[in-house]
Amino acid sequence: MYAIKKIISGLIPLGVLSLFLTACQPKGEETITLHLLHTTDVHGNFLPFDYVKERPATGSMARLSTYVTALRNDGEMPILLEGGDLLQGEPISYYYNYVDTVTQHIAARILNYLQYDAMTVGNHDIETGHAVYDRFRKEASCPLLAANILTNPKDPSSTYFAPYTMVERSGVRIAVLGLTTPAIPQWLPGDLYKGMYFADGIETARHWIPVIQKEEHPDLIVALVHAGAVNENPDYNENFAFELAETLTGIDLVLYGHDHRQRIEQRTNPQGDSIYVVNPANHLERVSDITITIQKKDGKIVDKKISAQLTDLSPYDPDEEFMRHFKSDTEALEKFVQRPVANLETAVRSQDALFGFSSYLGLVHDIQLEITGAQISFAAPLSTSMSLPRGELTVGRMFDLYPYENYLYKMNLTGQEIKDYLEYSYSKWVNQMTSAHDHLLLLDNTQDSTARFKTKYPTFNFSSAYGIDYTVDVSMPIGQRITIQKLASGQSFDLSETYSVALNSYRGNGGGGLLIQGAGIAKETLPQRITWSTTKDIRTYMIEILQRRRSISPTVYHPNWRFIPEHWAETAIVTDRRYLFGEDQ
Repeated sequence: MYAIKKIISGLIPLGVLSLFLTACQPKGEETITLHLLHTTDVHGNFLPFDYVKERPATGSMARLSTYVTALRNDGEMPILLEGGDLLQGEPISYYYNYVDTVTQHIAARILNYLQYDAMTVGNHDIETGHAVYDRFRKEASCPLLAANILTNPKDPSSTYFAPYTMVERSGVRIAVLGLTTPAIPQWLPGDLYKGMYFADGIETARHWIPVIQKEEHPDLIVALVHAGAVNENPDYNENFAFELAETLTGIDLVLYGHDHRQRIEQRTNPQGDSIYVVNPANHLERVSDITITIQKKDGKIVDKKISAQLTDLSPYDPDEEFMRHFKSDTEALEKFVQRPVANLETAVRSQDALFGFSSYLGLVHDIQLEITGAQISFAAPLSTSMSLPRGELTVGRMFDLYPYENYLYKMNLTGQEIKDYLEYSYSKWVNQMTSAHDHLLLLDNTQDSTARFKTKYPTFNFSSAYGIDYTVDVSMPIGQRITIQKLASGQSFDLSETYSVALNSYRGNGGGGLLIQGAGIAKETLPQRITWSTTKDIRTYMIEILQRRRSISPTVYHPNWRFIPEHWAETAIVTDRRYLFGEDQ
């Protein structure tokens, strides 16, 4: 059916095509074809312009609108599902999250404009805080789903958001079950999800599938999941999309996200049925494009087939009507991002932070210490593609300098815990070199084209320190690389002493494992180590500080750490830069 439609849909509207096919069938038999589109991890990519890097952008809801409009003009009524992490990532999201809180949120207006049928809540949606997502939930016409976010941990029916919704097209009843990653407490301050408890996704689905089958009698069940494919988190079952398809019966299709990896795979459930598991990745470059073909006889389903593809949105121009509809939002955003912050005296780029001390992280560390008054700062390169030119630093560019809405913590750690934290960080960061011909960095040798990083581990966990002087000996085995010489003040560093440390909330809640597996601090005791926290995201404080400074010269920061042996590292850095970025400098 899908192949026939593809061949002749340009000649015959779908409604006429369906009548034609139905007329050719034996009496009492019926074929119904449904079209389902799935987006996820859009991260505020609503408009076809990058207001951070100040250039035209790819993907976007504006291009999706063109595709959806074309389908509807062809007589189709596509089902639209959003998989989460919609409310955070771009300046326009931030603007309607925290600056203009009176106008209806643009994300809600876009879902309503495109007529989405449901949205599952992602971790970055929760990170916006109650005031934002509670307001957004009221403004969006479609239901927000998350069956495993509970208000009572002992009652699986006490869901904060709707556990599922029913969508009907052409007499076919589709249940959409929403599930999100339960690892949210590992990354976010508790105030952001006050009153919420996060249950295991598999156990939650095991509870709700029989309920849906009994109460709704659906023709299909779709799991709309904000969690990745396979779990690698030792503390939470963070990613469970494949497990969901392989261990439970009753689910016909798994649509997932969170890990930003493009995939279409089929997994076999316990009954031997093949289940599509689909992720279009992030930024709305592509959309999951699902065709569902239902065969009915005498009103009963006798067969159902699902096919899946990822549709590239790059050939589609932004929808002109969409752009006209949201013109006032574009104008308000442009004024917001063009606000000046400070003068940047030298260019800054984030990739330098992979290869030693960098002026980029020197600036981040310095601001974190000023905000908290801590003795030591931990920070990692949150992006390896950030490049700020010399000159005026605007509010828009600040989203490149610090792309996430983390809070900032001040915590107490012992000298030994600080050393162990760094040992763990560099164990995921660098290779054990035997000569200058080895790689400095631990690189991903699998050559997986869908991988988010070319390094073996995520670069946003490559956490360095400031406020102490230290070396990293890449010739030594894991656990024996860090030598801390002294505090920046010149005082000696004592492994048994307690120090105040500034670090972001993702790290302070256990994200990346540096405090838990690295420093050996029990997960449940981490909140007791927090002595102070910001009440807003770090970027907001950074903007305020830089506006007061008016001028920034990152080269003034003291290079407090380096790789040794230096001649090995210097040679390997040239090779690894070329491998990662195609350059020598």
